[in-house]
Amino acid sequence: KVFSAKLQRILSEMSVVDETKGRVGDKISKLSHGGNHYFLKYGKGYSALVLKSENQVLSFLKNISIKVPEAVIYEESYDSAILLMTEVDGMQSQRKAKEINKEKVIQIVSDALKGIHMLNISGYTFSSSIDGELDEIEKFISQRAIIENDFISNNDGLTPSEGLLYLLKNKHILVENVFTHGDFCLPNILINPELQYGIIDWAKGGIGDIYRDLSSIEGSIVRNFGQEYVPHFYDTYGISFKERDQNKINYYKLIDQFYYYNKLI
Repeated sequence: KVFSAKLQRILSEMSVVDETKGRVGDKISKLSHGGNHYFLKYGKGYSALVLKSENQVLSFLKNISIKVPEAVIYEESYDSAILLMTEVDGMQSQRKAKEINKEKVIQIVSDALKGIHMLNISGYTFSSSIDGELDEIEKFISQRAIIENDFISNNDGLTPSEGLLYLLKNKHILVENVFTHGDFCLPNILINPELQYGIIDWAKGGIGDIYRDLSSIEGSIVRNFGQEYVPHFYDTYGISFKERDQNKINYYKLIDQFYYYNKLI
């Protein structure tokens, strides 16, 4: 695909350090220039839409106190998109736990989430997180992108259409009044040697309910550290583990099922 001469000039001055494939099928290259590192994401089709969303969120987050990638240049060409961004220094938090204790990592992760939820949302003009996700799920179903047998067997016999109907009927339980990351899991929180955090992968960011992120991080802590560390996270965040809203957690876990069993991702 054809991208601008400016982008081609910038990339010609950089050297490739590493290449990998992203979660949604996008190609990710780590680049180096002048002693600094950058990440270049390239995607087609669905992954191009994800890059467009990430660029919009990063534009909103520019100049905030939280360390996030800065979008250097974003371009679209036909069904493709490309996003060049700065690197955020640090090690994935689940790996950092091998250097410092898990309780300290959880404290840092909790501070990071509180920082996100305290962001000023007055200038954010895009649609709410849940509306965007439900619209996307509806498109997944109409495009037959959901791996139906796997979805049904892992959701107590619930079909994708029945799952979407449940989500639409119960959307009223959510209170969308803070900025949310949308995929707040341990690999997306980086911790540097000074134990300062940075946060990456913002494609699903937007106005949402705090449980959008609480549900994600709870599952991530269980997978990486064990269920016994979940109460400690809620204590550090400021919610009693026993009083957390399990209905909202289950609601968002159902949403995630449409992304786990998906041919496009």
